[in-house]
Amino acid sequence: MSNHIRNTERANINIYVPSLFIIVMVVSLILDSFFPSSMYSAAWAEKAGLILIALGSILLYTAHRSAKTIRKDIRASDDNIVDFFIGPYRYMRHPGYTGMVLIGVGLSLVINSAIILVSSIVFYLIARTVVVTEEEHILHEDSQMKHHYRAYTKKVKRFF
Repeated sequence: MSNHIRNTERANINIYVPSLFIIVMVVSLILDSFFPSSMYSAAWAEKAGLILIALGSILLYTAHRSAKTIRKDIRASDDNIVDFFIGPYRYMRHPGYTGMVLIGVGLSLVINSAIILVSSIVFYLIARTVVVTEEEHILHEDSQMKHHYRAYTKKVKRFF
């Protein structure tokens, strides 16, 4: 949700988190090619992985579109009233990170890679403990939005 701050420090976080996710996935794929790490031998896992990749992609796309709308509303608002309840943000505060993790877990199932699964879990833990904590701290301290964001956090969970 904090994609919506006009803070230069925060803008750098927005740029690097998706890039970090892509780098983690590429490195994991390379590692998996040198050190194959099978997890299962079930036919259902590939189909489940494709579904997770599709759901994660849709969630990531709709989160990005909704974040643009929210940012536009913030810039246009004279009275500092911000509606955070748009798109997937109605159900979770960090749908972009959730989408990335779903894509990573889905990819691990499709190609049967424990390395990619572990990388996805580590990415989630880093996003949750470092990036999300910092983003939410910035939003709670932002003089324009802190009251709206605090009310929003009482109604909507971080991830699920």
